[in-house]
Amino acid sequence: MNGRTLGDIDGKFTCRNSSVVDYCLCSAELIQNFTDFKVLDFSSLYSDVHSPIEISLKQTDQEVSTKCSDDTRTNEQKINNWTNEKSHKFLECLNLTEIENINSEIDGTTVVTQETVDMIISKIGKVLINSAGNTFGFKVSAGKKSEHRKNKPWFDHDCKAARSEFRKMKRNKNKSPFHRALVSDAEKRYKNTMNKAHKKYRSDFRKKMDDLKQKDAKEFWRLLNENKSTAQPKIDFDKLVSYFKELNSDLRDDTEEQQIEKSTDKDSSEVQMALSKTSTGTESTDTTSSVKTIGTDSTEFSTE
Repeated sequence: MNGRTLGDIDGKFTCRNSSVVDYCLCSAELIQNFTDFKVLDFSSLYSDVHSPIEISLKQTDQEVSTKCSDDTRTNEQKINNWTNEKSHKFLECLNLTEIENINSEIDGTTVVTQETVDMIISKIGKVLINSAGNTFGFKVSAGKKSEHRKNKPWFDHDCKAARSEFRKMKRNKNKSPFHRALVSDAEKRYKNTMNKAHKKYRSDFRKKMDDLKQKDAKEFWRLLNENKSTAQPKIDFDKLVSYFKELNSDLRDDTEEQQIEKSTDKDSSEVQMALSKTSTGTESTDTTSSVKTIGTDSTEFSTE
């Protein structure tokens, strides 16, 4: 789409002001939905040499779904954990009338279907849950709060101030060359401030680790392992083992087939060699016989 839509008719460069290596591709059916395409100004905060690109698409489907979830609770009620001390109270809280009704319904059922089984199980579950709630009580678990992204440890007050200044300049709608130059200067100051803070943090951390290495080995290893990732892969270990077992079995089968093919080729080659030797021996025997015959004939001729 570079150089083919509004916003980039001239076809601006996207890398080092010398090439167009960042581009957008689309199908012939989708091209009619493009309304705008722009190559934005280069920003050293996001890339070393590449300029970001921006595309705008128009919406063709006007239908908007307004369906909301029925459960709008932010906090969820849960039953407290089971304790053996209250097991007798749990039995006392069971609704015996409801249990008798369930038994009567089971006895009166002549045709068992999946729906009837699900309905009876649901009723039994409600009896148990109600008894557990009356026995152990409820606890309110707060809904998950959105996790705010924490700043890096080296991102100090000066970095925050430089970032605030840069964002303030960038939010300005003025797109004049003078204002764009101000935004560029604010961006450079922001990046230089971050580079200095990061460099200082690494230097201080290195000195701190050198001191702890001699004085406090426990704290040294704690800090060293603090940033190590301990996340385990989502794939189950048993699945991983079974996968490689199947993979190796396939390789083993292929190897056996190759060995069979090789042995077959070897046997066929040996048969061919034996046949060739047999034919050669027969030919040599025939040749010797003919030589002997010729020799006898020549002797008889000389005698005469």
